[in-house]
Amino acid sequence: MDVAQQYCKCMKAGDKEGMLSLVADDAHFKTPRWEVTGKQALRKQMAGDDAPEFHSETELEQQADGTFARTMKTKVLLMTMKVQQTFTIVDGKVKSMIVKKL
Repeated sequence: MDVAQQYCKCMKAGDKEGMLSLVADDAHFKTPRWEVTGKQALRKQMAGDDAPEFHSETELEQQADGTFARTMKTKVLLMTMKVQQTFTIVDGKVKSMIVKKL
């Protein structure tokens, strides 16, 4: 869980390079607004993406071996929505991160 927790801390702090340092080269990221595969594609997306405000409602919990999730509210533009963020950690790196509306 340490990698997922560290990623969440970097995300909260707006530390994009810290986040990227924890991501696998072939990672897959999907949100309601975009989807990318590969660290370099994620870097490019993050450079142009206005990060939404996240407010965690639940602590990060282990769902299965290497899979962690938390529920949050996020504010995008003028809209607030409830989402679930799920991480898969493989070999000490974030292999996937999926955000879906609840």
